[in-house]
Amino acid sequence: MDSSMSSTCSTTQLRCYDDSYRLFCIEAADFDCSWYDRGCACPALRANPDIAGKGVIAAFIITASLTLIGTVAYLLFRPASEFPTLNPINRKLRLVVSRIRQRVIGPRMTTIWSEALFEIVMQLSDQQLVTGTAMLATIIYLRNQGAITVYHFTMATNLAWFSSNTHLLSLLILRGWLSEEGKVAKRDKDFSATRQSRSKSIFNEYRSLWRAIFMVIMAILLIYTNLFVAYEDWYDKYDCPVSCVPSKPIGGQPKRWLIVNLVFILSSYPIALIGLFAFTRREWMKARSRIHNWDEKKDVTIKGFVIYKPYRYVRRVLLSLWYFAASEIFEVAIQIAWFGLGIRWVVEDRKRGHDIMTLDETDVEDSLGFGQLVPILLLALPLMSFLEACYYSWRGLDVEDEQKRLFKRRLTASHPLENSHRLWHDFNNNPQGYSPDFSDSCFDLQPAQIVSAP
Repeated sequence: MDSSMSSTCSTTQLRCYDDSYRLFCIEAADFDCSWYDRGCACPALRANPDIAGKGVIAAFIITASLTLIGTVAYLLFRPASEFPTLNPINRKLRLVVSRIRQRVIGPRMTTIWSEALFEIVMQLSDQQLVTGTAMLATIIYLRNQGAITVYHFTMATNLAWFSSNTHLLSLLILRGWLSEEGKVAKRDKDFSATRQSRSKSIFNEYRSLWRAIFMVIMAILLIYTNLFVAYEDWYDKYDCPVSCVPSKPIGGQPKRWLIVNLVFILSSYPIALIGLFAFTRREWMKARSRIHNWDEKKDVTIKGFVIYKPYRYVRRVLLSLWYFAASEIFEVAIQIAWFGLGIRWVVEDRKRGHDIMTLDETDVEDSLGFGQLVPILLLALPLMSFLEACYYSWRGLDVEDEQKRLFKRRLTASHPLENSHRLWHDFNNNPQGYSPDFSDSCFDLQPAQIVSAP
């Protein structure tokens, strides 16, 4: 490659210094990582609206916001559980919210809203998981190809954090739903008619398996990308290719955020994975029972000793902290805090990148082209899905009410022992949600037959 000694460099050239700190210039088109290692400046930062454009960022933030809002709304609208929860904080909050909700909107609207919110949040949750994983895999590939700068790598990592955090929060309602389904199945295991759930065909073990696989992949990719971002001079290299920037030494503010991010990933993902499967939930509950039994035995053993009162006090404090840390309100608060922090990162990093861009490149990244408008227009899909879920939930309740009414009338008009089992089986196991065949129901009986029915 040709290089020229000069006191100044043209706009198409990059400034470099030799071992004697003498200035020389190279053409920007000739830049590669070998010139970076020799102390040459990086080429001017170019716009990439497909990663850091306004439309892409807006679509990511709005989708994450909808997932966050939908999750919180579901926690407020979900029907009261038939089974008590072990966490007293969750139990108290659910009781208070349930009472307020029943007074304000009633049980019917509660069911409609909760089922619609559940369906749409799960759709958005899966979308966040797949999109975040795909984005992380893409920027790692581009890094290996030397085709992405530090600035755009950072922006893509921030957007992937949006996907990760909102997906973890949405799993809060999925874990609750799966736990509730497991308890109902255990309660009804002796009955021949199994409880039919409108969501059962969507959420089962194999769906949890592929979610778990994607979650493990996403956690690994997040850790991998964060190791690069932790380089101590990372924020000073925004215009450089990521493939040229070393990952060590780690230090400064990037190191502090690396520690925080690793703690978050290594604590949140295992907890979320445990709640996805019946086996892991069951083993976790067994472990909690063993700890509780050991604690009770320990309490009896040291009773009467001098350390008993301090032990009881410390135990009460630690148990209260544990209940609070494991409560739904704490998890929601943590994820909302991370969501706000993610917005701050996106705004600050984008401003830092635009500060070193030329005005023309900034205008390109702020323009709304095809790649910007499509993600924004696709935001109409969650709204359509929500309205559809509301309609089917409302229709399903109408069908169930009609089935119950016909079932009661049939029992009144015909032999209870002869027909109740068949009717109850039809009512619970009709997969289409339509009323069963009442060809010989009370509507076809003559008045004399109804009166004389045993």
